[in-house]
Amino acid sequence: MTFWERAYNTYNYLVSIIIHRFGTDLITKVFRKIDPNFPNVREIAANASLCFVNADEMFDFARPIIHKNIYIGGLGVGEPKPLNEEFVSIMNKGEEGVIVVSMGTVAPFHAFPENIKMNFARVFKSMPDYHFVLKIAKGKNCIHISHICNYK
Repeated sequence: MTFWERAYNTYNYLVSIIIHRFGTDLITKVFRKIDPNFPNVREIAANASLCFVNADEMFDFARPIIHKNIYIGGLGVGEPKPLNEEFVSIMNKGEEGVIVVSMGTVAPFHAFPENIKMNFARVFKSMPDYHFVLKIAKGKNCIHISHICNYK
């Protein structure tokens, strides 16, 4: 990392601290209109026994967390609707279940070297009791492979 990249990271870090302090001070000011003895919001957060996080921990960013964090993601999710027949048939194919593999836009599958793609195929083949769905972005290099089911 260059000096300027480190300086930029330091700048962003300091700006985030300033914004956080400014925001918590504004919130504290609102509460102190009602009760002048209300403690600073940062003090309340620091002394909290628990912190409820409205996110699913499986989809949250990888980071160290403390034991105070309790993930409650999905609390406001509505009742699920039944799958249509096409998806029911896909989900019932694996004896042990279905594994969905999606790299997202950060690591597009089409950009992987061939040996990595073949390693994926070997791993999938080594687990015959599972049905794998590999999400690949549709592009100009999209090919149909005869011995693999392709879904749209």
